[in-house]
Amino acid sequence: MRDELKKLTIEQRNADPEFTIDPGFINYRYCFSVFGTGFLNAFNNIRHQNDDWLAKRANDHYITRMILATCRNQSFPTLSLALQNPLVGQIICGIEALEGTEEVYTSESSFYNRVVLPFEYDREVKLFINPNYFVADTGKSEQAHPGEVAIIARIEKVIPEVILKPLVMGGPMLDPNNEMSEQMGLSAGYMWYGPIFFETMMENIDEFSKVRGVADYPRDEWTSIMSALAEEKVKTAVAEILGDEVKKDWGGEQNDHFSARVHLSGKKHTAAFAFKGPGSGFSEMTLKHLGKNQDQIIRLANSETDLLVVQHCHDIGENVRTTLRHFAVTFTRQRRYCCMDGQETYKLLKTYGKLK
Repeated sequence: MRDELKKLTIEQRNADPEFTIDPGFINYRYCFSVFGTGFLNAFNNIRHQNDDWLAKRANDHYITRMILATCRNQSFPTLSLALQNPLVGQIICGIEALEGTEEVYTSESSFYNRVVLPFEYDREVKLFINPNYFVADTGKSEQAHPGEVAIIARIEKVIPEVILKPLVMGGPMLDPNNEMSEQMGLSAGYMWYGPIFFETMMENIDEFSKVRGVADYPRDEWTSIMSALAEEKVKTAVAEILGDEVKKDWGGEQNDHFSARVHLSGKKHTAAFAFKGPGSGFSEMTLKHLGKNQDQIIRLANSETDLLVVQHCHDIGENVRTTLRHFAVTFTRQRRYCCMDGQETYKLLKTYGKLK
């Protein structure tokens, strides 16, 4: 799928389509119970009264969009954020990886499906699923196999394990009817790219555009330099390229650097950076490089910025990328994220003459 994204133009990659959910599971009764009489009345005012398949599917999408709007208005957190201090009754909204279970096809009663977190956690996290509320066969297949599913759920229990009761679940998709999608000429097929669409490549940032078309350097070349290049020098160089003033670190910071001078296809964005040099270990970045309980990513995510950037002197592991995405790209707030590994950092600094 990432290879398919590479076929898009930079302008298309920098577009801002809207996230939505292709519903495969809806517990209507629970939705009305959680969101109240006003929500029920509003739904009844727009729902199709027919009982045919098309009317039912239309109603499934109506209620899903209504719930997503509620989630955005009330800024419900992702599961990753909620798990920092889980509370019974908390509504979560996000995209989660599931272990998958064949019970979706064999059980006539409620069953559990385990949520696979990208980071270590001291408790199991499970979905408690009533099979009577699947509204499409795709909803069952999404639960049967390992994969990512969009979930809006309520926390029902936190000890000894975290139990989630879902309201809506389905495939995370980008709305093909979104005005931005139409303006950018994005084909209908792009909608299934999901949250990885919001991964910003370093070269897609206007201020770093000189690296476009520059070939990767041999591994032994960039590792020899990056293994000895102090974190502060990288931070200073990036700030200079962006035209920013470098500020000294302090203990309570949410990020290592803040910039209001980042542009994506001419559109101005704010960005928060986390830098990691060889002082933290010259090896592939794992979550252990980012503080106890991944608190550095959490602090970065708490920055009121449009783009979250993690830079490292070496390779960046998949778990780091996935965790950063979980915190950056949500249904309540769509933000972009970028991972600059040692290879890309070296290319940037060399291209802009910052290695002298």
